[in-house]
Amino acid sequence: MFIAIVFCSHPGLLEELTAEATAAAAKFYSENSWKTRHSQWRKYLDFCNATHCVALPCSATTLCAYIAFLARTLKYTSICNYVSALRTLHKLNDASVDAFECFVVKATLKGYKRILGVNIVRKYPVTVSMLKQIVGSCADDCESGLIATLLVGFFTFMRKSSLLPRTVHEFNHGGTLCRGSIGFTEEGAMLKLTQTKTIQFQERVLYIPLVSIPDSILCPVKALRVHFARHHAPQDGPVFMDHCNSPITGNRFNKWLKRKVQALDYDPVHYSCHSLRRGGATFAHNSGAPLELIQAQGDWCSMAVLVYLTRPVSLRVQIARLMAASID
Repeated sequence: MFIAIVFCSHPGLLEELTAEATAAAAKFYSENSWKTRHSQWRKYLDFCNATHCVALPCSATTLCAYIAFLARTLKYTSICNYVSALRTLHKLNDASVDAFECFVVKATLKGYKRILGVNIVRKYPVTVSMLKQIVGSCADDCESGLIATLLVGFFTFMRKSSLLPRTVHEFNHGGTLCRGSIGFTEEGAMLKLTQTKTIQFQERVLYIPLVSIPDSILCPVKALRVHFARHHAPQDGPVFMDHCNSPITGNRFNKWLKRKVQALDYDPVHYSCHSLRRGGATFAHNSGAPLELIQAQGDWCSMAVLVYLTRPVSLRVQIARLMAASID
């Protein structure tokens, strides 16, 4: 059975549809991913300008030289990301990607993998003891936004991109927490996110609960209430503000946290906003929280959550003791 579809004459319809398709294709990457890709592409084009190489399509020789150039300053995993971005640039411009399949290119990457290694240096987790010392050293009036960021980040395991904007002028209303996304409840507060690293296509809404901790300086709900009372902002604006009523950015918070941990005689190199996510998840696990609840709270969609958990040696010694006790 055939169904005839008849379109009325519509001058300019093709142009309209083409424009809509182009706009949809531009959403292939998220906003932050586009910024990352543009930065990676600029690095490659600058390399080609400096070496007088043809940028598109690149030859296997050019690609190997570019990999060697990247290897001077980047880790192996970052090199792979840059090469992947370059491959995407070729596809977007309908350029041949044959060079990426050449044996010499794959051999070069494999060689640098052996030379550089793939050891991943992860940030250390922030502990409850550190939190108490940091909060105790803060001036409430000037640092209420930073304290609230610290405690909310620890107890929600939120990613930095969901917690804080990248810059003062760039605020992702769907992907970064805003004032209107927080509702206070009898038990504490409920946070709502509609876009995260694992929620890219509006497939679900992430709700993250916070519970009040009465009479504790580490209560995240109290920290939020105090901060909101002192720093007013629109419902669609950033949650965390500094003493000048400017949004606290990820870089600003990282610098502040590093100063605080250094004052406690810890190496600031090992700490960042990511330390809150790892520290909160580790504390929850050591407190007996089921792994699946930690995974849900932190918005992990895979068992990658296991990488975030720091298990003390004293806990792992139990394995050795159990094995030893089972030997006849």
